[in-house]
Amino acid sequence: SSGINAEWPLRPGIIDGFSMEHLSKKLSLSNDISSAPNKFSMRGFSHPEDSSSHFYGEYKFSDTGPSLQRFTVTHPSKVAYEIVELDIESNHGNLEYTCLYRIRVHGKVPKLS
Repeated sequence: SSGINAEWPLRPGIIDGFSMEHLSKKLSLSNDISSAPNKFSMRGFSHPEDSSSHFYGEYKFSDTGPSLQRFTVTHPSKVAYEIVELDIESNHGNLEYTCLYRIRVHGKVPKLS
């Protein structure tokens, strides 16, 4: 499965990381989490009609790691973005669907002058 894309509006902030969560193999009745995201990337946009974006980086969710995994921004920006885009490029082998329990965006809201 590939090509899954989603956007979330945020309070404008300086983003420094992301957390992704999926069911752990230990809690799976079949011991199979092939629907978990594998390779994914994150981008930031200033507004909904923005044609340019900031590329935060490409990441990999480990199917043998903890159910909640944190990723540090590879390409930081000093610009506060208000929209984050998640692009899931692949999962761990499920041909029918990709399942994501939770995504969190970490960062700081800039102080008003």
